[in-house]
Amino acid sequence: MGTRVFCPECDAECVPRSTIRRETLMVRGEPQAVTADVAVCPACGEDLVDAARDDHTLVSAYNAYRQRHGLLQPRDIRRLRERYHLSQRLMAQIVGLDLVTLQRYEAGALQTDAHEALLRRLGDPQSAYDLATHHRNHLSLRQWALFEEGLQGDRMG
Repeated sequence: MGTRVFCPECDAECVPRSTIRRETLMVRGEPQAVTADVAVCPACGEDLVDAARDDHTLVSAYNAYRQRHGLLQPRDIRRLRERYHLSQRLMAQIVGLDLVTLQRYEAGALQTDAHEALLRRLGDPQSAYDLATHHRNHLSLRQWALFEEGLQGDRMG
């Protein structure tokens, strides 16, 4: 049995039904059409609040915006970090972001243009090396060795 939610139109609890439809969300002033899974009251047809579904729809709209503008997707940001064997904390320090900001970007939040430029620098091995060298005091010897291993993989690939 599904989770019961309150329908303000019926003034009663119900188990919502799922409806798939196209919705348009505004992202940075631009409309983004996405497929949304919407919770609907089975009695009256009213759309119901479902934070998890709404969050998923918002992330889909952000991803569509990123794709349209050629921005890094959350998985791309994570791959950049993993390429150099960096923790989120170390990558944030190297790039110059707050840890929470980087965590939010990897979880789906939409990065600013300035942060996009910083993150993209890691895509170029020489820029990544320059950034890491500038912040080398944040990396242990083991972390530096792992970072260099990631760089070698870039140079070989």
